[in-house]
Formats: sequence, C-alpha cells, structure tokens
Amino acid sequence: MLYGVLRQEPAIAEALVYLVDFKKHTELIVTANAHSIQVSNADIAVLLVLYAGFEEVEYLNFKNRDNVKFVTLSKVIPTMHEFENIPLVVLDKMTLFFATVSQSENSTLQNLHKLSSVNVEF
Repeated sequence: MLYGVLRQEPAIAEALVYLVDFKKHTELIVTANAHSIQVSNADIAVLLVLYAGFEEVEYLNFKNRDNVKFVTLSKVIPTMHEFENIPLVVLDKMTLFFATVSQSENSTLQNLHKLSSVNVEF
C-alpha cells in the first residue's frame, strides 16, 4: 500500500526525501525492494525500511554509496538489535503528512494547509 501511494503521489515521495535531506528533489523513482522502498534520483537515495532482513542484503548493498539515507516510519524497528548499527532516521507519519501538505502545489492540499492555520475557539 505505501509503495503504491509513493508511486502515485510524487508530492509524498518528495516530502519524504525533503524531510531527511532538507533539499527539494524531483524526478524521484520509487522502487519496491524485499524489505524496503527506495525513493531515489541521480542525486540521492532514500531507503524506507519496512522489515527485519533489510540489514542482511539491502543495507550492505547501499551503505557505502554517496548520499544514501535510511529511514523508517516505525518506532519499533530502531529498537531491534538487527538495526543497532544502522543510522536510521525515524519519521513520524504525521510529520510526513504535514510536510506533504505544506509543500504541495496541489490546490486542494494548499487549501487544507490554509485551513490548518485557522484559529477557532469554542
């Protein structure tokens, strides 16, 4: 499901990469791996770690590449001993949501972002 969302909505993939690199990247390609989802272009590769097993093959294939980031949306994965020596960035799902909304050029999402700043008291 997450793979499909990242492929169909470039704004979400761009927000994910922005949150770990603090630069805007476009023309991102989303690839499903056995234990992760890779979001990359010629300048950066972000691997979104999903499952244990990542550390056995995928991490070894990517760890020495330039400008590669390892990310998870799980609070559990970084606590597992398999990942203790992997520099994982933990992102909150709501942070990804708000980054997508705030950076999007989609008019519906821009209006949603504007709505989030409305201060209504009851």
